[in-house]
Amino acid sequence: MLRIFFVSTILPLFFILSLETLAQERKISIEGWITDIETNENIPYALIYYNNTQVGTRSDSSGYFTIPLPKYPTDIIISAVGYATIALNEDDLQSNDPLKIQLRPLQIAIPEINIVSTRAPEWYQNLEIFKQYFLGSGKNARQTKIVNEKRLIFEYDTLNKQLKAKSYEPLIIKNRRLDYEIAFDLLEFTIDYQNQTNMYFGYAYFKDVGKNNKKGTLKKRNSSYLGSPTHFLMACIEDQLIENNFEVRTLKRIKNPDRISDDEIEKLRKSLLGGADTMRITDLNKTNWVAESKKPKVIDILSKESLTSDDFVHQDERGYYLASDDFLLITYRQNSKETTSLLPIKGKKIYFTADGVFLDPEKLIMEGAFTEYKVADMLPLGFRLENVESN
Repeated sequence: MLRIFFVSTILPLFFILSLETLAQERKISIEGWITDIETNENIPYALIYYNNTQVGTRSDSSGYFTIPLPKYPTDIIISAVGYATIALNEDDLQSNDPLKIQLRPLQIAIPEINIVSTRAPEWYQNLEIFKQYFLGSGKNARQTKIVNEKRLIFEYDTLNKQLKAKSYEPLIIKNRRLDYEIAFDLLEFTIDYQNQTNMYFGYAYFKDVGKNNKKGTLKKRNSSYLGSPTHFLMACIEDQLIENNFEVRTLKRIKNPDRISDDEIEKLRKSLLGGADTMRITDLNKTNWVAESKKPKVIDILSKESLTSDDFVHQDERGYYLASDDFLLITYRQNSKETTSLLPIKGKKIYFTADGVFLDPEKLIMEGAFTEYKVADMLPLGFRLENVESN
């Protein structure tokens, strides 16, 4: 089974912004200029936004911008076509003076690489694979489109059996089911066929394109939130796992004592293939070899008792984190449906924000239902269940 580095909603890994301190220093907004680091010329119409939110703006013709303070702690992202995207950390925001942000030009001829009317058949095959692992394959994904998909560049590493994707400008993603348009700065996308993992991450800027947030759209957004990793993390913080239909148990994975080693299985297999001794091997030997090879290498032992948030959710100077001596098996029940997800966090500290977003997603390999949440299922930072009846 393909395991996924779950990164459906990413906060870059640099810092947690202190809004209280920033509000005192910056009052209600941040302003500055965007320039080219090599020529010092102003960069007009650069996109400035808070990651994974709907708060953003563009620099004017002189490179100047102003943006209100965010409601939620997140990084400020600066993106412009032809330049490397950057994220501002806490140190960049200490001064009371207007920001002077310099972008570095990309050392690549973008038009020569991206603007091509036709593609080789392999490109289209890779595109379908990319969309499956990036957008997903559920109801939301089926109504989601990458408008500028031909900006994507695919590379396949035959030695390491890895498919990589990149784009030198944000991907414009239209989600008709959730009524969002997302500008997604793709920083990394890799499918590792050899190790059976998938990893992607980047920065996202949301635009609500719904018409007065119709009840149907709100219901679909609520449905996307329910059972999601963010929903789970918020339930952990609020110590309301049961109230939110989550059950958490520890899971141990141990070597299967009823299975012989791979070396022994290989010896049995080879003994069937050659030499005079082959004639003396019984059908029972052959049956045993096939049966042994089909046995699982490890077995799971599930705890009988459910956990509370206090058992695995902790907090230190950096923020909230998950920690356990074993894996965490998370079951979510809604109506007659039940899904399970596995967090292999044994011996690790997995940090997340007060808004339910993992801070170090590259350290976390998930299994199960959580891996099915992709970009087409993303919601803006701070989304909470909405009362549809009152709208």
